[in-house]
Parts: sequence; C-alpha cells; structure tokens
Amino acid sequence: MKIKAISKCLLSAAFATAVAAARGDDAQAKFAADYRTPVVQAPYAEEKPVIDGRIDEAVWDKSLYLNALRCKDRMMSYRSTAFWIAWDEDNVYVAMRSPLRKGEKPLRKFRDTERDINVVFDDAFEVFLGANSTSPDGQPVFFQYLCNFDGARYDAMHEPRVGNRREGWTANWEVKSTLNARNEWEMEMRIPRETVYRAPFKEGEVVTMLIARDFKRPWEQNSFEGTADFSVGEAHTHVKLVRGRPVIRFLGAANSAKKTFGLDFEAASPKAVRLDWSFTTSGGFEKKGTLDVPAGGKFVKPAGLSTALVPEDVKGHCRVMVRQGGEVLLDWMTDTFFTPGYEKNTEFAGADPNDRIDLSTVYNPEANVLRLSADFILFDARDKIEKSVVHVTDAKGAEVASAEFPLDDRAYCRGTMKLPAIGGGDYKVKTEVVGKDGKVVRTVDGSFRRIDAAKTWPFVNTKAGNPEKVLAPWTPVKDKGATVSVWGRDMTVGAAGLPEQVTSQGNTLLARPASLTLVDADGNASAAKLDGKPRKTFDKDWRKTYETVSKAGALTARAKTTVE
Repeated sequence: MKIKAISKCLLSAAFATAVAAARGDDAQAKFAADYRTPVVQAPYAEEKPVIDGRIDEAVWDKSLYLNALRCKDRMMSYRSTAFWIAWDEDNVYVAMRSPLRKGEKPLRKFRDTERDINVVFDDAFEVFLGANSTSPDGQPVFFQYLCNFDGARYDAMHEPRVGNRREGWTANWEVKSTLNARNEWEMEMRIPRETVYRAPFKEGEVVTMLIARDFKRPWEQNSFEGTADFSVGEAHTHVKLVRGRPVIRFLGAANSAKKTFGLDFEAASPKAVRLDWSFTTSGGFEKKGTLDVPAGGKFVKPAGLSTALVPEDVKGHCRVMVRQGGEVLLDWMTDTFFTPGYEKNTEFAGADPNDRIDLSTVYNPEANVLRLSADFILFDARDKIEKSVVHVTDAKGAEVASAEFPLDDRAYCRGTMKLPAIGGGDYKVKTEVVGKDGKVVRTVDGSFRRIDAAKTWPFVNTKAGNPEKVLAPWTPVKDKGATVSVWGRDMTVGAAGLPEQVTSQGNTLLARPASLTLVDADGNASAAKLDGKPRKTFDKDWRKTYETVSKAGALTARAKTTVE
C-alpha cells in the first residue's frame, strides 16, 4: 500500500474547506478550493536603494507595495503595515513602514547586534525567503530574518526536508531603521544572494517569501500570508521576479474603522497595458473591471473601487486578483472579518515615558563582583548623560569600592566591578547618573548582603569526600594511544581533534571520520585538510582533555576534545 505525503499547507487548505462544508456552506468550500498561497510580482530595482532606513529613494516608488496584514487566525488585522519588495541579480530588497500609535515608541529592549538574539519579544518584523537554493550539504532550504528597530536580530536557515533549523548560519544581511516625523517605523533591508547560496537571480523565476510585523503591547504576529505558522514554507507567498512589467501597489482590502472589505490598488507600467481586476466574496458578491495603464510609469487607479464594498461577514472570505492577459500579477485572499476584541489594539493607553532610566545592580558572591545594568533608551535627554558612578559602602558608611561606567552608543551604562576582599555583612550601593556638565542627574540606592559561607554552611571547604573519585558502577576514563574509553564506548581522536571513529558496545557508529568543510563567500565548499595532532592537556580518572591546533591554508583551527 502506498501512502502519499501531504504538505502542511494542503492539509490546512483541506481543513478550511472541510470546515466550510461542515457549516453547510458548499459555496464557501468551493470558493476556497483553488487558492493555496498569495501570488505577486516583484519588479527589478533599476537603481540600488541606499540602506539607511529612509524610504525616500525613487526605486521604492517602482517596487511592489503590499499593505494588507492578516492575523495568525487568518482574520484581518486592525493594525496596518506596508511592505515594499524589489530585486536585482545580486540582492533581494525589502522595505517596511509601520505606523506607531500616538504616544508609542518601539519596544526595543534588545540592542546588541554582535550575536543572534530572540528579538520576537520586542517590536519586530520578519521576512522569510526561499531562494530556490540548497545548503552546502545539499538540503533544500529557506531563510528566516527577524529584527527589531535597533538591528538586533535572529536569523536561521531552515531545512524542511529533515525538520532542521540552523541558527548558527551566517546571514550577513544589511538592515537599517529610522523613525520618521509621523511616528512611523521605516526599515530597509538587503539580502545578498551569496548568503543564500545562489547564483545571480534571474528574471522570470519564482521565489517564496513571507513578510510579517510582530506587534507588542499587546502581542500580535501579523503577516501578509495570514498563516498560523510562519515556518511552514508551503504557506509563503509566490513572488515572481520581473523586469519591465506593470508595477502593482496593493493599497488595502479592508477598512477597520468601518469594518468593511473591498479592493484598493493602483498600477504603473513602462508600456501601455490593460489590466483585469476582480473582487469576489464567498457570499456571492462580485465586482470586476479593467484598468488601462498608460506608458511612462504614472500610477493610475480604477474608478469606483474602495475598501468599503461589502460589510464584515464572520463566515465569509474575499479574494482580490489583478491579471494582465492570462498572467496573474496579484492573487490574495482573506476571511472577511476582523479578530474579535482586537479593535482596542489601535489605541495606545497613555504614552511611553521620556525620562525613565531602568537601573539595577546585582551582586555575585561567588565571583565577588557587582554588575550594573542601566538602560537609558526611554530617557530622551540621554545625549546629555556622560556616565554612571557606583559607590559601595559597608555598614559603617566607609566606601569599599567605586567604579565609573560610561554611557555607550546603545544607550546603556553597564559592566561589572570587582570588589576587594570583604567580610560578611550588609552593604549599600549608591549609583549616581552624571551629566556631561558634571552634575548628578539621578541617584538610585541599592543594597546587598554578603554571607560568610564558611561560617554559615558546614559543607564549605570540607575535607570529607573526594569529588574526583569515580564511584562504581561507573568506570574511570582510560586511554590507549589516540583511543579514549569509558562506560562501554570507545572514541578514537583523529586529525584536528575530530572523532575518527566511535564504538559503542563493540558497534561502530561513524560511516567515516568526522571532517571540517570550508565554504567561501560564493557558496563553494571544500574539505579542509587538517593534520594537527591531539595533545593531552588534562589527565584524570574522571576526565581527559585533548587540544589540537591545525592549519588550513591561511586559517588556523583550534579544537578542544573532552571525554568524561
């Protein structure tokens, strides 16, 4: 008997159809039957945008524009965000403009950009890209980009065929954000082709994308696709890369204030073309027409179209399409109602503060250090701040230590100060925020207690017991030559400190010795020839450690192998 694999996307579509049929509405089931994912066309970027976080270049006026977000339950979002998409042979470009509410600032607790951070807990955006490529070891892949206002980011390479996600993948994408005068978050990003293991992008090919805005206060994860799981590649939009074709601006499909649905779009083209458009609902409403687009790139809109063609229908769907002849330029569908209760999310209670400093100190008794963390991102006058000064005094008021922490370019004063040897007791901490004029702007008091561990707990510094003795039934780690053995398992340490073979209960586990593969900027992979010999650096019954230094051309590889 053959069992065919069914993708998550097809299952979702089948489930939606089944639900509609179960409600006794065959028309709705039929309406949704031939729809799988959105379809759009992204124009060629004749000029490269400057990635500075300001959507002011002419290239964005000639790019695909999408302003229709859905919640993860497929309903329409009350909150709007617009995205632009363009491409050239070497890059995919994305821009975003997301209005903030009156009095609101972007939530941006994470601002370090040197390492991946799960910034989904900040205000953020997400872009997924399937570039018709494979990983260096041959797996079909798509890529995830998640970023907040300050460029703190998380990125990953997904390998759906094996259910894997590589978070250590080096993305090297460029992104920048600004806040414009209308309190809108503007973002521009560039994804280089070599980082997604691609030859130059070609006109006419279809890539897949998902674009989303992660709102906070309260939490909403809204995407153009409306999928419940952003990482399901089959639900991503099909984006055809085109050049010299009509440009579509999808201005909207719903009016949240009126709770109505419809179609609002405009188009431009280098050549005179006629476009066919339609707005249909599962309830039987249909509006169709044509739009004559003149040559020269001027945007025009159809007459009589708006986002108020039909009222909200909690059981319905609507679909918008724009075609040129038999070719689809836009195909998108949504449920015709807004997420219940989310209308309150369009208003922001009060306003974010402009004079707040989040400051704390924490004492680590083991290391005898005090850590300062002072966040000035909500202190608008931070350009006038120079540093934070921490003073530690004992119970008698005598100062035992002090340290200065300058305000860095990410609006933090932070770091640790090593304290001198101090006895048990209570200590006070006073942190002074000092302006560039030398005046103290704010003082924050704190305290900590140091416990004399030897006097408090009898097990401290005890001579009883031996933590280095291997207790039965466990066995000591033994080695013979390059083979290390413990508890029924043998590992032979090979070149560069990598496992040459692992044997468990007499059964070999590796098909071949472990190796290191080097991948250059163009995605070319080659096996590294490493001949470093392991050197034992720690030798006890309970642990043995080997260190290896190898050369691979101009690169040096250092490995540390521990068996315990």
